[in-house]
Amino acid sequence: MKTARNENLYNEIKKVWQDDKMADYIYTSNVYIEHKGNYIEVGSTTPTIQKQFWFDDEREIPQVNKTHYIAVNMRHNAPQPKELYSKGRELYLMNNYNRGSSKLKAVAYLQDDEYIDTRTLVDEVLLKLINAEIEIMREKYAKRLESYWKRYSDKIRFSGYWVNR
Repeated sequence: MKTARNENLYNEIKKVWQDDKMADYIYTSNVYIEHKGNYIEVGSTTPTIQKQFWFDDEREIPQVNKTHYIAVNMRHNAPQPKELYSKGRELYLMNNYNRGSSKLKAVAYLQDDEYIDTRTLVDEVLLKLINAEIEIMREKYAKRLESYWKRYSDKIRFSGYWVNR
């Protein structure tokens, strides 16, 4: 398994997005793996970093600390490992865009009657490849959070909101 970054992937993206700027953006902002001739989108190269945290103003103001900041961002913004079955839905591989290329794929939890003609059930081998790439992405994101904390910890805020008013 390898992260896909090559001319063939870029050409597949260009088939869908004829605009060069949009094709460049899609190519650089997403992580793809190559599997059986398809390019599977695994997630974003730069997930959002949450800088403002909200709390119930009837409680004591939480302390801004590195542990809380990293834990919340990893839980809410980092890519999460996939399972074959979750919340009554199975994990499928499907066309990522309805137009153009059929080699660009995405993984999604679908109900029985969704996208029947364009989906394939994800097998154990592909699931391991996807989760291996997600783990690499999570490690990179954790490093990014550490760097952000070192530089901008004074800009991270907790803000209260009205709960019972």
